[in-house]
Amino acid sequence: MPERIYLTGFMGCGKSTIGAILSNVLGYQYLDLDAEIESEITMAIPSFFSQFGEAAFRAVETEVLAQTFDLQNVVISLGGGALVQPENLRQTLRHGLVVYLALSAEELTDRLRYSTNRPLLLDENGKTVSPSVLFERISRIMAVRKPFYEQAHIHVSLTRQTVGESVDAVAKAIYQYLKDLKNKRA
Repeated sequence: MPERIYLTGFMGCGKSTIGAILSNVLGYQYLDLDAEIESEITMAIPSFFSQFGEAAFRAVETEVLAQTFDLQNVVISLGGGALVQPENLRQTLRHGLVVYLALSAEELTDRLRYSTNRPLLLDENGKTVSPSVLFERISRIMAVRKPFYEQAHIHVSLTRQTVGESVDAVAKAIYQYLKDLKNKRA
């Protein structure tokens, strides 16, 4: 097993939930990068975002991500935009196994329609938007991020399944990837 498994994908795809359970299944530690960032900046990410902007947040995110490269036996849930920075993508691919948790824009809209803590999905007053505006926003952001996500070592398409089924699908995909990798080297 790799020392570090990074979970990536759009906000709301289940990285934190799946990551916490997957770490138990594998006997690994669990780290949520956004929680680590909040600990570093001593405030909630939405507050930091509104006070300092996305560029400042991404700089802190890069610093905190770099601190994970020496950890061992850990599943790390990344923020939805963490790998859009080319250096972050390059380094995570180099230092661990990157797993992309994929969901459609429609499913993400259903999951995120009542979310009030995702700054990029709220209006200029910090309020939720209509489902059609949310779908458009998710689709637009996803169009930018998807090419980065798709560079992950493993892609797991999550549909309307239970959390347990999702964790099982991710674990099976990791084991299959490692088995295929071993067979290629033999």
